[in-house]
Amino acid sequence: DLNNHIKPQGRVTSPDVNGSIQTSEKDPEFNSDRSYWLNRTTTKVIDAWNYSVGFNVNIAILDDGFIDSYPDFRDDLTGTSRIISTQFLKVYNGSRLYEDQALANITSTDGSRRLANPSFSSEYHGLFVAQIIAANIDDQRGIAGIAPRARILPMATGETMVGVNVQIKNAVEEKRKFKAGQGGIDIDVINISQGKPFDHYDAFLKNKDSILEQQNLDLMSFTIQKAYQENIAVVAAAGNEGTDKDLNSFPANYSTAINVGAYQLDEAIKRRAIFDLTKGFHSSNYAPATDFWAPGKRIPVFGYEPIVGNFTQGQIFYKTGTSYAAPIVTAMIALIKSWNKNISFEDLYRVLVESSTPLADSSFVSTQPALTHEGRIPPREINALAAVTHPLINAQKAISMNGKL
Repeated sequence: DLNNHIKPQGRVTSPDVNGSIQTSEKDPEFNSDRSYWLNRTTTKVIDAWNYSVGFNVNIAILDDGFIDSYPDFRDDLTGTSRIISTQFLKVYNGSRLYEDQALANITSTDGSRRLANPSFSSEYHGLFVAQIIAANIDDQRGIAGIAPRARILPMATGETMVGVNVQIKNAVEEKRKFKAGQGGIDIDVINISQGKPFDHYDAFLKNKDSILEQQNLDLMSFTIQKAYQENIAVVAAAGNEGTDKDLNSFPANYSTAINVGAYQLDEAIKRRAIFDLTKGFHSSNYAPATDFWAPGKRIPVFGYEPIVGNFTQGQIFYKTGTSYAAPIVTAMIALIKSWNKNISFEDLYRVLVESSTPLADSSFVSTQPALTHEGRIPPREINALAAVTHPLINAQKAISMNGKL
């Protein structure tokens, strides 16, 4: 139904010379230089919007640092929020409470809720990831999200892998309840921009919480397999340790998760992203288990003045890391699933492979043997336009508010 893929009001003007749609590009950071992660020389998201904007897709974001009321996730056509629920910003698993660390620090000042730390740092990690996935486009505010009609479900992890596992289980349970007609949420994709290297668990085994996480590592493979069985695509960041060893950064390295590395654009040459060594992380991991690559260097996000409800002030921040590459792939999967919601993991992976393009630079090449993803592919970058027009998806050009292509 083409009416389910209506483009946002005001975006469409007229077809350009090659048949794609010109946009007014009103969001502050929407231009070819600073929003390279959207443009026609990288992910081709702008062209893919002619076919899909993520309508009717539900994305669970497992993270921390959300704001529970945020205007850029409000549908500008209906006025309704695209945040499905905030019920999973606090989750108790029987022995421990996992909650959003930013919201947990909210205090009251003169009747206003204020985040304890006014800096826009890792405290807003989940918010920034969510913006990349689903912020409104062409609303003269913030950045342009890749799937601006998708709905999101923020799920707090307490910044622990145990919390990640708990929330994957909850997402699977929501899907099962939905399929059984018992309410629930029809989760299509899970984004996990968190992870730990395998040796993290060996180094801290004397710590009680780390022992719990070691046990959780064994359980997480089973949990992600359950998500696979429920046809929920799990996308995870490859990690920022700069290693090509396949046993780094779980949950990304599980075989039924889609592992995303980060690249940077240097004078039109795409190279594995190198990060800020002074901040404790080196560069994108690049093990054989890395499935796909997306931009992950200087991705613009929008920080609002931290009084909840006051969104008139704010500034652009540039974020770096595989945490910000993974949501680009997650959102691209939402564009795909908007047209083929029940596509299997195998067919989805095939679409991603066949629509992506090889990365030639030697910085992506690992010399390590594949341990967790036998038979996986050489380094490839995603291409949103090729994905949505793949024969298995066969998306059609969408209808604008004024009926023009």
